[in-house]
Amino acid sequence: MKDWSHYAIEFGVLLYLLLIPFSDIFSAEAQALPLATILVGIVTLRIAVYSSSEFVPGTNLIGLGLLFFLSFAVSIWMSDLWELSLERAYFLPIGLLLLIAFQDAFQSQASLLRLSFVFLAILAALGVNGTYQAYTGHTLFLGEPLYGTRVAAGLPHPNDLVLVPLCLPLALAAVAQQRRIWLFLGTAVIAILSLFTLAVSQSRNALLGLVVVLGVTLVLSNRRRWVLVFLLVGIAAIGLAAFFGLDSVTDRLSKISVTRLQAEGRVGIWIAAWEMFLESPWVGKGPFVYGDLYHIFLERAELPDGYQPEDAFIPWAHSLYLEALAERGILGLATFLLLSGTALWLAFRTWLRASSDGQKLYAGALVATWLGFLVMGVSDLTFLKDWVLIFFLLLVSLSARMGMGLVTFPPSDKELCED
Repeated sequence: MKDWSHYAIEFGVLLYLLLIPFSDIFSAEAQALPLATILVGIVTLRIAVYSSSEFVPGTNLIGLGLLFFLSFAVSIWMSDLWELSLERAYFLPIGLLLLIAFQDAFQSQASLLRLSFVFLAILAALGVNGTYQAYTGHTLFLGEPLYGTRVAAGLPHPNDLVLVPLCLPLALAAVAQQRRIWLFLGTAVIAILSLFTLAVSQSRNALLGLVVVLGVTLVLSNRRRWVLVFLLVGIAAIGLAAFFGLDSVTDRLSKISVTRLQAEGRVGIWIAAWEMFLESPWVGKGPFVYGDLYHIFLERAELPDGYQPEDAFIPWAHSLYLEALAERGILGLATFLLLSGTALWLAFRTWLRASSDGQKLYAGALVATWLGFLVMGVSDLTFLKDWVLIFFLLLVSLSARMGMGLVTFPPSDKELCED
């Protein structure tokens, strides 16, 4: 029963993750099947372990994880808009369930390999759908139009294509481990399409994240041949983008310049978030209510001379860190930094102490993904989007499991020969 439970949990988790790029096809109710499978697997696993009296490691970092979730609960309790916060926090219990499920699911290199293939599938889905949307003006399945001049590849917003850099390091780990020519060529095609999709999404934050994860991956993997491969894939993606026209892409990327900060709408968004924090510094104004308070606090704020703030509805603070301060105060930011910092340290320590090539490869990919996530969180990302919270908890779980030495990595053939 125990083995069956592990496979049920892993199947549910992988299916749940695989649904992320298909948000334009499947409704939220489609998540019920994998979540039910996960819940049944967790319950039966605990029953089997209890019946056999076998020692099984508990959920690592559960204490810090509970503190993180507690910051949401306390802020909801203290918020003047607690009803809105509570209504929008429906997925927080799902996150807590997945924090346990992720650690039950990924306990071996084989299970990590299956996760890597799911990330490859996500990249393939985004790459194909995004390329099709760029060419035809609508998505492959539901025919959704372009987001202005930007490609969203079936996701709610083009900026959600930060999924590409987040999935890339662990997907590449599968290719490096398998060393099969068909997998290498297939991954190269997927990478070209997904990087092209990222380019025509015109997401500056996703581009920044891509630079971070690829740079860290190259440094930690110590695979010099990857430099040439990344270069060739990048040239192919740029060539594809040039075929479709780069005018809108280059125009948007030019706005990254610091000299144009005066025209950047996010400055006003960040100032409003800071004003919320100053009024409620300890527990914030309440989770997921930034959009309801944005205009109120923007009117109170002192803006730079000549600055024109965003006048539309702004649902989140466009910064994980300022979002934490504005909505959950010092308590929220402290628990987020403590949990993510500890998890990142565990992943990096695993890379330093790795006893096998596979362990070092996956730990390095995890560190690269973490750094990409934290850097992109400076100017975007929000826990109002459930997939961001789920991805964050996945990184926490993988780091905790690997950092505690609870993921088995068999030695490679080369390492066996050396022994």
